[in-house]
Amino acid sequence: MSFFWHILVFFFWQKFHCFQSLFVLFLKNRAIGIIMIGDLIQKIDYKIITLFQKLEVPLARTAIFIVYFWFGFLKILGLSPATPLVRALFEKTIPFPNLFPIFYTFFSLFEVAIGVLFIIRGLERLAVFFLGIHLITTILPLIFLPHLTWQAILVPTLEGQYILKNILIAASAIVVGSKLIPIKS
Repeated sequence: MSFFWHILVFFFWQKFHCFQSLFVLFLKNRAIGIIMIGDLIQKIDYKIITLFQKLEVPLARTAIFIVYFWFGFLKILGLSPATPLVRALFEKTIPFPNLFPIFYTFFSLFEVAIGVLFIIRGLERLAVFFLGIHLITTILPLIFLPHLTWQAILVPTLEGQYILKNILIAASAIVVGSKLIPIKS
């Protein structure tokens, strides 16, 4: 198609000298139009990136708050679908199964506290630290309860997927932590 277009342009260029200046004007306007569209795309791109930069930390903090507060509160109310998994891990790792109700209550409150800490300015370090502890405990079923978390090698069950999605939470926490101002001695 391009070869045909070039032949056609050459033919008209040679045969219709009177239209040469009009054709050049058309090409210049087309190029200006392309440049203007490129500038518009560049401006839109810049505005979107700037918006993302402004929203990245507040959205990460809010998302972690929602997930941790909500899921912790469900545990407090006894409505969490994760309770059997937490109980199974507790029984596998702690030799005092009669302490589970006390542990579960504190674990639930711990999750709610992590969520709340993420939305309080100035407590992000503490929130990230507690989140790290929580995430370590939440990956343990992948190791200690493989019959509940894996269908086959690299094929997680629904519970396994529930645990593996914590990678996103960890990434969000890293975004929040990366914007902290270092402590000076």
